[in-house]
This record gives sequence, C-alpha cells and structure tokens, in this order.
Amino acid sequence: MAQGAYCNGCARRVQLTESGECPNGHLRSMLRDVRKDEIVPAEKPVSGPMARTSPAPESRDSHELLSVIIGKALVLVPVAALGAFALWTGYEQGVGSGLSAGVALLVSLGSLALTIGVVFAWASMRRRKN
Repeated sequence: MAQGAYCNGCARRVQLTESGECPNGHLRSMLRDVRKDEIVPAEKPVSGPMARTSPAPESRDSHELLSVIIGKALVLVPVAALGAFALWTGYEQGVGSGLSAGVALLVSLGSLALTIGVVFAWASMRRRKN
C-alpha cells in the first residue's frame, strides 16, 4: 500500500518506503501527516527566481573551511598585534612627554583609532581592486 508523508528533513512530501520510512533516510520522528493510498509525484526541478544556483553552504569540505579560517587568522592576528602596539606606544609617548596616566591613555586610544582607520582604509582599497 502506497504511503506519502511530509518529511521535515526533506522539507517536502515524500513517497514512503514499504517499511514506512523516508526514502532519504530521515528518522520517523521527522515525518508528519502520513497518508495511506497516496502516491507522491516525483520532485520537479525548481526553475525561475526561486531556483538555487549555488551549492548549499553545508557542501563546503573541511579543507575549504580550514583555508577560510587560516585566511582570517592571517589578517586578524597582525591587526590585533598592530592595535596592541598602537596602544602601548601611545601610552608610552604620553607618559614620556610628562602627561598624566589618564591623558596618556586618551592619547593611546587616539593612536589606536588612527591605526584602525588606516587598516580599514587599506582593506577597502584592496577590495575595490579585486
């Protein structure tokens, strides 16, 4: 006897196997609205504006994800080091010039803001070239 059901894993109605399971291997708890004597038509390919043209994000393999993580780390670690250096040099210059610790901290924060601005300007120019 043919049975159809809505599968949450497939996000559509599916034709159940003879044992009453999803043909794509999803758990029975993901099935709902099971109907006996129902024949579910085969899934038609989606076309038009709703068609998916790029692979799903889950299709990335571990090597690609690792390269993305390493690429981001190669940018973020030097930027963090540069920011820490800007804070330290601003503070040292302020204290060395005879400023109080509070004013020296403000100078170092200004130095950090200037450094971050330069880094973001450089990054945005690189994106425009690519």
